[in-house]
Amino acid sequence: MRYKYIMLTVAMALFAAYNATAQKKATPNKLAKPAAVNADSVEVRKLTDAAKKGNSEAQNTLGTYYYSGKKVKQNYDVALKWFSMAAKQKHVKAIANMGLCYQLGRGIKQDSVMAVKLYKESIKAGNAELVKQREENVVKNKSAFDINLLADIYYNGCGNTVKKNNELALKYLKMAAANNSLEATVRVATLYDQAKMYAEALPYYQKAATKGDAVSEYKYGDYLCNGKGTKVDKAQAAAFLDKAAKKNVPNAMLMLGDLLYKGDGVQQDYAKAMGLYKLAAAKSNPVAVWNVGIIYKNGQGVKQNYVIALQWLADAASKGMKDNFQKLLNEPNVEIKNGWKNTDFYSFVHAMSLMESTTPDYATAVKELTILEKKNIAVASTLLGLCYSDKSWKKANEKKMMAYYEKAAKADDPYANYLLAKIYFDGSNGVKADKNKVVEYYEKASEGGYAPAKCELGNLYFIGKIVNKDISKAIAYYNDALLNGYLSKEAADNLASCYQLGLGGVKKDAEMAKEIAKRGKVDNAWTTLLRGLTFE
Repeated sequence: MRYKYIMLTVAMALFAAYNATAQKKATPNKLAKPAAVNADSVEVRKLTDAAKKGNSEAQNTLGTYYYSGKKVKQNYDVALKWFSMAAKQKHVKAIANMGLCYQLGRGIKQDSVMAVKLYKESIKAGNAELVKQREENVVKNKSAFDINLLADIYYNGCGNTVKKNNELALKYLKMAAANNSLEATVRVATLYDQAKMYAEALPYYQKAATKGDAVSEYKYGDYLCNGKGTKVDKAQAAAFLDKAAKKNVPNAMLMLGDLLYKGDGVQQDYAKAMGLYKLAAAKSNPVAVWNVGIIYKNGQGVKQNYVIALQWLADAASKGMKDNFQKLLNEPNVEIKNGWKNTDFYSFVHAMSLMESTTPDYATAVKELTILEKKNIAVASTLLGLCYSDKSWKKANEKKMMAYYEKAAKADDPYANYLLAKIYFDGSNGVKADKNKVVEYYEKASEGGYAPAKCELGNLYFIGKIVNKDISKAIAYYNDALLNGYLSKEAADNLASCYQLGLGGVKKDAEMAKEIAKRGKVDNAWTTLLRGLTFE
C-alpha cells in the first residue's frame, strides 16, 4: 500500500510539471515571473567592472572579498591578484593586504621578509591604522611577528607615520629578545649601549655573542676589555675579539691588535698585531693604518723601514690623522713622551720634506742623509741616490746615484730595489735594459713589503710584459699590495676589470669592481703631507 502511495505521488508531480509546460505553450504572450535578483552578485559585478577599469579602491575591496570568501567563493590567488593591482597604484591598504598574503602564505609562498617590507611600505605611505591593529594583536595574542614588526618600525622610524621612538622600540625589542630573536637582542644591547647603560647592555651583548653575532662578539669583548658593566677580563676579551676579527669586524681587529701589540692580557706578538692592523687598515680604519706605520717606524716584529712607515703614516694623515703626525714630529722624545723630535725618524722626515718641496733643497738634504747613512740606515743611501738622480740639481751624478742605490739594495732596502727595477726596465741612467734584473729587483722590493713594487709586478703579469701573462698571479700581487696599504691607479684599474669581467678565477662583482677602482692612487700620499708640515 505504501509503495502505491509513493508511485501515485510521483505520477501527480510529473503530471503537474507536464500541465505547467502545456500551459506555457498555450499562452505564449503571457510574461513569465522574473527570478529574484542576488544583490551580492550585482555588487561583485559592479566592483569587477570598476576594478578592470583600474579603480584601485574597487580592486582592493574585491581582493578582500576573495580573501575572506565574502559574497564570492574564497580564492587567495585571485585575492592577491587584485591586491597587487591596487598596490601598484599605491593603495596603502592594498599594500598591507599583500603583506598579509606573504605573511601567512595565502596565494603565494610564505615570505616574512617580503611581508615586513610591504607592511613598512604601507605604514610609510600613511597607514597608521595598520600600526594600531598590530599593537592590538600583540596585546591579544603576543604575536611574535607583530612584536618584531613594531620593534623594527619604532627602532628605525617609518616615514612621517611613525617617528623613531627608543622607549617603545625597547619595549617591543625586549619582548622579541625574550622570544629568542637575535636581531632584537642585538638592538636592545645597542640602545642601552647608546644610553651608556652598560650594565643593562652587557647581558644582551653576551647572549648575542654566544649565538655568534659578529658585532656582539666585538662589543662583548670591548666591555670585558674596558670594564663596561663588568670586571675587566682581557684574556676572555681577547677570545671574543678574535672571533669577531675572524668575521671581518675592523674594530675587533684593531682592539685585539692593541692587546697583542702591548702584551696586555695576552702574550705579546708584534707580527700578529701587524697582521690584524693591516686587515683593519684594508677596510679604511685610519687608526689601524697609523699603527702599521708606527710598527714599521719602530721596527717591531718587522725590519725597520722609514719609507714604508712614512707611506702608511701619510695615508693615515690623509684620513684625518695629520694633527697626530704634526704633534709627534715636534714633540721631544724624552722621559714618558714618545715624540720624534731629535730622532733619526725626524731627520729622515725633514730630509724627505726638503726633497719633496716645490723648490727642492738637495744640498741640505744630503747633509742630513749622510749623517743617517753613517748610522747604517739603509734608506738614507737610497734617498742620497734620489738626490743625485735629479738632473735639475747642479750636483746631479748618475754614477753616485747608482752607487747609492746598489749599496742600499745590498742592505735589502726595498725602496732601492724598486728604483733599480725601474731603471733596468727603462734602460736609463747609463744602464742597459735588463728584464731579468727588473723582475729580480721588483721581487726583492715586494718581499720587503713595498706595495708599489707589488703593483708593478701585478701589472707585468697582467699584460704579459717581460714575464708570461698570468692574470691569477697578477691578482695575487694586487691583493697583496692592497693589504700593504697602496694600489696604483693602473693596478686598481686592472684589478677592477678582473672583477668586472670575472677574469683570473674571480667571480664577477660589479660593486667590488667600483670599490677597487676608487682605491687607485696616482701619487705617493707623503708628498702632500710633507709639503704641509711645520718643523720647529
